[in-house]
Formats: sequence, structure tokens, C-alpha cells
Amino acid sequence: MKGSHNNLNNAEEEDLIDIVDIVTYIKKIWKERLLIVKTSISFFFIGCIIAVFSPVIYTSQTTFVPQVSGDDINANNNRLGSLASLAGINLNPTEETSDSYLSPFVYSLVIDSEEFSQKILSTELKNTNADKFTIREYLLSKKSSINFNPIEFIKKYTIGLFLNNDANEINPDIINN
Repeated sequence: MKGSHNNLNNAEEEDLIDIVDIVTYIKKIWKERLLIVKTSISFFFIGCIIAVFSPVIYTSQTTFVPQVSGDDINANNNRLGSLASLAGINLNPTEETSDSYLSPFVYSLVIDSEEFSQKILSTELKNTNADKFTIREYLLSKKSSINFNPIEFIKKYTIGLFLNNDANEINPDIINN
């Protein structure tokens, strides 16, 4: 009986928490609080410097376009065609596939792309005098709207309308063409 009683006392002692030990650990942490704060601040600044000066490793972009399919008039023929296409055989060469057109959902992405804008700017145009120029040259030759003078604008569209009595001449070559 004495052995079982000793085992109970040992189990109770193991389950107890010594508050004195916890208080001593808290006192040690409180004494070294300045070291903890300095270390935390230094690692924060090191992390910020690394984040700012690290190069961008990758960028990823996806566009999901819903599949659009036409009416399946000949469903059996389509099934045979799909099986034949696995072998690399095209049963209906005149038939348009869903890959043969661009989905309308992609139009805005194409227009917003930089490559499309560059090609548009380098497109050659002709004016009524048969002069060739690009859109870039045309835009650069126009006066900038930054130099807007409100007084000249008001004169031009109020008083200037009554002062300008020149008849608009129409080039007969334009009418003939």
C-alpha cells in the first residue's frame, strides 16, 4: 500500500506547475527586453530591404474563354471526325472548327496590349493629297492640348465665327474619285 501511495504523490507532483520557475523566466525575458526589441527591429529592416531590392522572379497571367460550339446537326459525323482527328485525319476539311476564330471575350485584351498599340501607331495612311504618313507622325505633328489657351478658344468659336466669311472650297478631285 505504501508503494501505491508514493506513486500517487509522484504523479501529483509531476502534474503541478511551478509558478516560481515561470516567474524567473519572465524576469529574464523582461531584463533582456531591449535586446529582443533591437533584434526584432533589425530583422524587420533587413526584411524590408530584401523585399524592395529583390527582382521580380516571375509573372503569370491567364485568360479563360468559354468554349462556343455550333449546332450539332450531324452528331454521329462529329463523333467520327473527333475520333479521326485523334489519328491526324481531317474528314471535313471545309468545316470550320472552334479554333478558327477569335472569341469576342479576347478583343479587349488584344486592344489593350502594347504590341497592338505599336502596330497601330506604325500603320501607314494616305490623306486627300495622297501624302503618306503614319499615325505616330500625325499625332506628333498636331499641337499639344497642354498649351490650351481659353481666350483664343472663346474668340475662335464666338467672334471668329462671324468674322470668317470665306467660302469652303471643295476639291473636285475628291468628288470625282
